[in-house]
Amino acid sequence: MKKMRKIKKLRAVILKEEYFENMNIKVPDNGLLWNKTGRPTIIVFPHPTNENLSICIPLTSDKNNHYKNRECLKIKKYGKCNTIIFDNFNGVENAYLIQNMFPISNKYIHHSFRSKGGNDYYLNKKLSGKIFDNAKKVFEYYKKGVKNEILTKFNEIEEVLVNEIKKEKNKGYEG
Repeated sequence: MKKMRKIKKLRAVILKEEYFENMNIKVPDNGLLWNKTGRPTIIVFPHPTNENLSICIPLTSDKNNHYKNRECLKIKKYGKCNTIIFDNFNGVENAYLIQNMFPISNKYIHHSFRSKGGNDYYLNKKLSGKIFDNAKKVFEYYKKGVKNEILTKFNEIEEVLVNEIKKEKNKGYEG
C-alpha cells in the first residue's frame, strides 16, 4: 500500500442521495449511515490504492449519547478509542465516526458544505490532523484483516465503485 500523504485541512461535503440508494441495492446491509438530506460528510483522504476514490467519515450530533457510551466502552476495554472523535462542527459538537468510514467516487459528491458565511467549510488543522491520523490507523488495521474496526462493508462498496468507474470508462471508448 502506498503511503498516505498528510492532509492539511479536511473538507466537508454533501453527498448525493443516489449514493445511498445505489449502495443499499448493490450491497445490502452495508453498514452505511443513511444520509439525512444535507448532512455533511467529511472527505478524509484520497484512497491510498485507487486514485478515483476518496474515503469519507460521516458525522452525527449524538443527541442520545450513543457514541459517547461506545467511546467510553472502548476506552475502558482498550485504553483508547480511535474510531470516534468528538469535536465542534460549524458551531455544534458532533461525533466524527471513523468506525463508519466508507469509499466514495466524485460522481456521488453533490457539493461542498457551506459555512454560515457561505464559504466552503474546512475543519481546522488540528482536528483535521487528529481525524486523518486516526482514520489512517483504522484503515491500515482494516486492510491487515482487523475487520471490526470499520463497521461498513467497505471492500464490497469499494468493488461496486470500481466497477462503476470501469463501466463509465468503457462507455467512453464505445462511441
